[in-house]
Amino acid sequence: MRSFGASKIELRLDPNLDQILSRLATTLLESTDEWQSVVKNLPIDASTKNSLAGLHKVIHSKADFRKFEDRIQEMQAALMAYAKLEFDSELPLTGATDYMEALAITINVIGEELKSSYQLNTEQKAKLNEDSIKLKDLNDELISSLTTQKFLTRELHHRVKNNLQFISSLLWFHIKDTSNEELHEAFSSLEKQINVIAEVHELMLKSREDNAVELKEYITALGSSIIAASPIKGELLVLGETVDINSECANYLGICMNELITNTIKHGWSKLPSEENRVLTISISVDENDLSIHYQEQGSNFDYKYETRGIGSELLEKLLFQQLRAKSTTCEDDLGCQKFVIGKSFWGPIKRP
Repeated sequence: MRSFGASKIELRLDPNLDQILSRLATTLLESTDEWQSVVKNLPIDASTKNSLAGLHKVIHSKADFRKFEDRIQEMQAALMAYAKLEFDSELPLTGATDYMEALAITINVIGEELKSSYQLNTEQKAKLNEDSIKLKDLNDELISSLTTQKFLTRELHHRVKNNLQFISSLLWFHIKDTSNEELHEAFSSLEKQINVIAEVHELMLKSREDNAVELKEYITALGSSIIAASPIKGELLVLGETVDINSECANYLGICMNELITNTIKHGWSKLPSEENRVLTISISVDENDLSIHYQEQGSNFDYKYETRGIGSELLEKLLFQQLRAKSTTCEDDLGCQKFVIGKSFWGPIKRP
């Protein structure tokens, strides 16, 4: 007799004992019914048979766990393959009706959807790359066209400036040869206006932006040339902010500034005894909407309205107040200062597409 724990297994020397034990080992992993039929025929007591039944249950639980563990590993391997964008393999199905089979089916469906999405994404990416190449080619063509356009625009400004200077020179020859004072004054005024427009094209040649003229530089160059050509000398101060205006506004303002500065020299500075007293200050300021120009004569009660209505006053009226819609007010506490305000829709640089 052999003792196993609390149970006693008494094995009689049966000639068929080896066959019984072999059958017991064979059916260890079989169904419970088969196992019990084998155990029932063993020459052991009931307590030992119950112990063997419990052993069979434990062994079957461990076997099921190993199957479960293997299935989980298969699912992990499939999901890892999906993460690497490998969708050629799928989980084998056993035909069972448990939750593990349902999970395997779900993973296979997810794999098919991921494969379809990946293929669609690959196709879209290829098309985007193709479109990107086309857009790059179009962009290169556009850059080339813009470069050509800028070159032609600069060439146009250069030729217009040269032609205006040629016309100005012709007028100068006529001015020198005429003895008619009124005709001389008219030709001189016209020649100055042509030079004003030529100066606009000269500045646009230097400008980095199309259709933009820097106002402070423009007024400084224009005023300095007028004063240099006049026998009455004085000082010009152009102060304030740097601001770009469009070429049309620059032409109108340039002609108006030419008239105003000429009027200052003729009617203001000519009455002052010395050059030290002849100071003209033009200040520029700008906000979100308005461009303001302060025109200030030192030592005189400046008034932009001429004593007699001549060509100059008509130009101011038509260009400054009608075309540019400027508003004019006298500066506070300074009778020698006039403020001109122009709305942004008239002076702002034109943005071309």
